[in-house]
Amino acid sequence: MEELVNEALSKKIWSVVGATPRTEKFGYKIYKTTGTQYIQ
Repeated sequence: MEELVNEALSKKIWSVVGATPRTEKFGYKIYKTTGTQYIQ
């Protein structure tokens, strides 16, 4: 598991699937933190 985490953290491009307007959810927090634009 640690190897998978390290590999994921080494990537420059990430995708958030399932971002929601519910502020308590993890997908929302990542979406807002990264400053990405919404793409449908």
